[in-house]
Amino acid sequence: MDLQSFIGKENDDIEKELGFTHYIELKDFLILKREQEHNKVMSTLLVFAENQELKIVKTDDGKIVEIFDLPFDEIKSNLTLLEHKKGIFWEEETEMCFALLGENFFSYVFPNTIMFSANEENVIKMAQLLDEHNLEYFGPEKISRFKEKNSNSENKKRKLGKNEPCHCGSGKKYKKCCLDEDIKKYGKTIKI
Repeated sequence: MDLQSFIGKENDDIEKELGFTHYIELKDFLILKREQEHNKVMSTLLVFAENQELKIVKTDDGKIVEIFDLPFDEIKSNLTLLEHKKGIFWEEETEMCFALLGENFFSYVFPNTIMFSANEENVIKMAQLLDEHNLEYFGPEKISRFKEKNSNSENKKRKLGKNEPCHCGSGKKYKKCCLDEDIKKYGKTIKI
């Protein structure tokens, strides 16, 4: 399969094409009132990905803009740097996100969290690994249920600008208030 043909398409297209029907999302600071251990999260993902050829998928607001190779050692070191908002998987441009694509999974990576999709069997395997490492998560859920819940209202909304008042009602600019937490939780800025 020519992965470059996905450039310009939605990340959902990769999930659909590769038969990824289920997902897991790690619980974040907003839910837990504490961060999950970044190194534990990333090492759990790498245990799942062990011995797979990995691709890096860069997205801009859910649209794929680049797919490239990176040696495993560089992937590992950049996942470590991500906790400190450094390295290749971190960009200040908030709509830019990075994911690892393996033979049997697709996973966005963020500081202290991941959003992981695969077929049902592999999502269950990931859930078992997360349980073994005492990491808390939502799911496993069927992707279609999640997409259906969000698709109707999501299409009519627009992205909240960084300099607009925050959606929480604090009166602060979005970038000075909830922006970082929304990116951790949703992988992008929210729509209003």
